[in-house]
Amino acid sequence: MKSMMHGCLVLFALTVMAHQVTAQGVGGCGASDAGLRRQEEKIACEKKRLRVIARYNPSEFTVYTSAVRLSPDRKLVAVRIGRFISAAPDSAETSRIELRQVRDGRLLWSVPCRGGNSEALAFSSDGQKVAAGMAHDSGNNEIRILDTKTGAVLKSRILKVAPQAIAFSPDRKTLAIGSNDSNIRLWDYAIGKDKGLMYAGGFLRSLSFHPTQPLLASASYNWNLKGWKIWNWRSRKLWRNIPERGDVMAASFSPDGRFVASVSPQEGLSMRETNSGRLLWRKSTAFFNGHETLSLNFSPNSCAVLMSSAGNGTVWDVQTGKPLNAADYRFGFPAHPRAFLSNSSLISFWFGLDNSSKSLGLVEWPALVPLPDTADVK
Repeated sequence: MKSMMHGCLVLFALTVMAHQVTAQGVGGCGASDAGLRRQEEKIACEKKRLRVIARYNPSEFTVYTSAVRLSPDRKLVAVRIGRFISAAPDSAETSRIELRQVRDGRLLWSVPCRGGNSEALAFSSDGQKVAAGMAHDSGNNEIRILDTKTGAVLKSRILKVAPQAIAFSPDRKTLAIGSNDSNIRLWDYAIGKDKGLMYAGGFLRSLSFHPTQPLLASASYNWNLKGWKIWNWRSRKLWRNIPERGDVMAASFSPDGRFVASVSPQEGLSMRETNSGRLLWRKSTAFFNGHETLSLNFSPNSCAVLMSSAGNGTVWDVQTGKPLNAADYRFGFPAHPRAFLSNSSLISFWFGLDNSSKSLGLVEWPALVPLPDTADVK
């Protein structure tokens, strides 16, 4: 425990040193104190550092509500693409799910599906399956489990409620489904039956399994709940209620399981120890610029956490709560980071990729302040 904490502190110290070097200028792309007046110059510099994974036609893409998920080995990326068209018939394929290689962006498969705006997308822990939730205004909702190699449907399930969040258990035997009826369903998809039901309350937004303990964190959008929950999913009993004011948009365990983060527009970003529940730090909503949270994601080494919304994205040190990237990049910047691709780079949407405000790309983007890269997944 002490050695890991010491390791994270050392990594943070190295990051601060890297920040100082970057602020002075590295390769002509250093951070500046000029603020928004030099935003175009900064953007031009950062674009030189991008590695484009995929380009999209904005007429078919809703970036603010489409999901991006990385496989456990970070070699594959699954993207949910499409617009939600409420007037479309049940049979209309208004969106698609595609799988690409991160290394070269090669499209492995693309599967059309119904419904558009959904963050319900998840890889299994072995990377062999991708689960997707599909919601429609008519109530004709569906869960599909796809084969990663081919995109073929392995299992499917029709639901009367809209799936809003899904997650595979670490043993890959259970799929947790959070829906708009406030319930979490534990689905044994191999036999096609539910193991149980847990009432979380509110409009479920995210689910996160602990990597080693039988714990499941659920976040719900409902002011009256006054908190969010961690469940023992094997016994289907509440393990801990975390007091939180307002709507909790996301909750997530760190890869090593030692920490759990949550975010709400009212309380901001909070970091806690998993076992004790002790609050380590909290950041106010001033950092979120009034936008809805899209992603709450830890680095592979559990030393940093990314909170991104439609308006900004900031990387924080897990132990101290200090920002690890330049704050003046948060406003007006065309990047919308969604996850850590490694300990030192992010996978991000990027507007104006081809010098056009309408062009859009999915890119690998080195963090604005380089993060330590000692524990990258190869």
